[in-house]
Amino acid sequence: LVEVDELPWFTNEQLAMGMRALTCLRSLCVDGDTVGAGGEYLVPSSALLEDLWFDVFDERPPPSLCGVVASLQNLKRLHVAADLRDVDTVRLFAGDPPSLANSLQDLSLSWYVYRDTVLDWTFISSKIGQLTKLTRLQLSTPTNLPNMCDGFCSVVPSWKLGKLKYFGWVIRDDDDENVEATIQETVAQHCPLLELE
Repeated sequence: LVEVDELPWFTNEQLAMGMRALTCLRSLCVDGDTVGAGGEYLVPSSALLEDLWFDVFDERPPPSLCGVVASLQNLKRLHVAADLRDVDTVRLFAGDPPSLANSLQDLSLSWYVYRDTVLDWTFISSKIGQLTKLTRLQLSTPTNLPNMCDGFCSVVPSWKLGKLKYFGWVIRDDDDENVEATIQETVAQHCPLLELE
């Protein structure tokens, strides 16, 4: 566990040097809301990294972080909780299909955005649908965002997630079970192995 806000004596360059030296690292958790512009240095160059948890709450991820994550060819489990915008998801799911599709099995994305934030849910859904090795998918938003349900569900019929066994969507601040149920039922129709709770 790396609490960046409790390590103020480290510079970004020192963090980068340390992370580059961890060539056999398989799991990393970055937790803290003050990661700031140096956050990309916290992802090591280890080609063996399989498990990455990156939680910065309502902060934007560092500009280059999503691109670094997208280049991790052996990543199996990814959790990102942040103020994710469209430009961040474009970087995270770079490639067609995304490079993460080669290995990613477990994906958790939590958006910390304002109630009126407009996101391209059609794009987000289309990229998730290309992650063909996914067995577990957990998504979370603070509220029922504009075009979230319709935009996301419109692409689900084209998904290629035949291995998906678990799917969950949580709307944290709204008691809107209808939206959650609609999304989960739509996904269940097109993922034969899915077991809804």
